[in-house]
Amino acid sequence: MENYSLYNERFLQKKVHNLISNPSIIRNTVAGKRIQILSPGVHNNLEGPDFLDLAVMIDSQIIIGDAEYHKNSSDWNKHKHSLDERYKKVILHIVSNNDLDVNNQFHTLLISNEELNEFDKKHNLINNYTSSDDSSEIEALHQYSLSRILRKTAEIKKILNNDEFQNATLIILKNFFSRYLSLRRRPKYNAEFLDNFLSNWQNTKFYSFLLSINSIECSEIPDKLVALLKDSSSGIGASLRREIVLNCIFPISLAQSGEEARINLFLWYWSTPSIGSYGILKKKFPHISQNFLWQQQGMLEYNRMFGSKKDTNSDNTSDYLLNYSLGEILDFYQIGQNPYIKEK
Repeated sequence: MENYSLYNERFLQKKVHNLISNPSIIRNTVAGKRIQILSPGVHNNLEGPDFLDLAVMIDSQIIIGDAEYHKNSSDWNKHKHSLDERYKKVILHIVSNNDLDVNNQFHTLLISNEELNEFDKKHNLINNYTSSDDSSEIEALHQYSLSRILRKTAEIKKILNNDEFQNATLIILKNFFSRYLSLRRRPKYNAEFLDNFLSNWQNTKFYSFLLSINSIECSEIPDKLVALLKDSSSGIGASLRREIVLNCIFPISLAQSGEEARINLFLWYWSTPSIGSYGILKKKFPHISQNFLWQQQGMLEYNRMFGSKKDTNSDNTSDYLLNYSLGEILDFYQIGQNPYIKEK
């Protein structure tokens, strides 16, 4: 077995960054809190924290900030990071050996040498995320995928806050169908068909799922969403069902769900395979796979923001999402900061 303790930290940073880039895995922090790394952030080769603009979900709360990796947790003090302003946004300390309880102002995640070694074995054989060697594009893909769903959830939350639930969900669906009918390519379903669907909205399995989101067994949520994607009883085909779930059902559910439900909603989002590919994305991103729904959503958000531009790192998640005032709308979202360093 490889001895990772012999490698320098720069080398290990890349290993760790690759390992935490699977957003469907739920881990536990040293303190026992559940953590899901929704976006691994940008690997920083300059001075400052190792991973910038990382997004994590800690016990159903989404926090965006920076992360630092050390072989030993005591290296935080040895390197005097607490005195360095560049580290004040660190929300996660990733270590291979937790030899010292540094402080309780950020979360600590233990990734052992054995886990890194096992990941290497699998990583050389299986790569479900991309066929590209350009890791910066993968970092951006995670970021834009998260940005897209949080932006949509915030927009939907405003509608839900201003109307009775049934009517609010109808407004959300009508807005979505209006955009659908305005697409340049000719939609498969005409306005009359969609109006009939809306008139029967209360009786659909989509609406039943929304009503039950906080009463059903939370662990059943991913399976029920998969079932919605497969169910054809509404007369709507697989492609439009996917769009309805991703653009309406999923963000509505996030906007009104409790903590346990939210964890399972995100687990579904980051682990569900795509049911087909988008032709427009194949043309614009021919070297990036569309194996998962979140990958497609990330590319769609990038395309919405930048169009034909090629610089996927021209913005970062926290600055971009600040424009939507998400912290004022979503009670489970915040931009993190390490309060261990006092403001001047």
